[in-house]
Amino acid sequence: PAPPAGRDAPLVPVLEATRGAAAVLLGGRLGGGAGLVVGSCTAGAARARTAWVSRLLLAFWFYHLRVAEADRAAVGQVGTSATLRRWYAYGLLFLGLAFLLFGARSVLQQVLVLLVDGRQTIVFGGLIPASLATMLTGLGLWGFHFRWTSREPLRSDDRGSTLRAAEGFLVLAGSVALTLVGASQLLYYMLARALGIQHPGGVSDNLLAALAGPGSTVVVFGLAWVWTRRGLAADAGATEAARQAG
Repeated sequence: PAPPAGRDAPLVPVLEATRGAAAVLLGGRLGGGAGLVVGSCTAGAARARTAWVSRLLLAFWFYHLRVAEADRAAVGQVGTSATLRRWYAYGLLFLGLAFLLFGARSVLQQVLVLLVDGRQTIVFGGLIPASLATMLTGLGLWGFHFRWTSREPLRSDDRGSTLRAAEGFLVLAGSVALTLVGASQLLYYMLARALGIQHPGGVSDNLLAALAGPGSTVVVFGLAWVWTRRGLAADAGATEAARQAG
């Protein structure tokens, strides 16, 4: 017999909890691995324990995801079940993209500082390994759920969803705000130096190093701004075309 239509309701918090915990642990694992590559060393027992718990949580998450997918294929997914699935999918899309963008921003900033300031060096176990781990964890988390929600029939079912639009507009609003803040900081530093202020905002003598932070913010979140805006416009156009055709 087909499984009851609401059976996947309790699976959604299980999926969110296990996937989120696995992402955090995996981020720590990647941070330790990246630090090891550049010379940092952590306790081998701690790395092994983190790797084992991450694998266990990912296996637990994958099992419940397969159960939810089997139920959806058997009886469909409408109403409350579809809403719960959207809370899970778009909540983790937002979380994964936040990890990805902030991690990428931090990595880019540290790389730019290394390029323009010869006195700076990579500190073993410092910001670059941690930021790289955050970026890669976010990329995996966001990439999986973006690909999953882009498949049919989920894509067509969710195109007019309020939760899908809310996630997109939250990303857009955050990207616009951070891009404008970064751009204002860039202009402030450059105008202050042009007016003869040697240490605007208390920054060091190396203006290029000071510009690395706001510059990387503008680049990363500016790209997110453009990409998210195009995605929202495409969804709106497809929804309107379907409404007119209907």
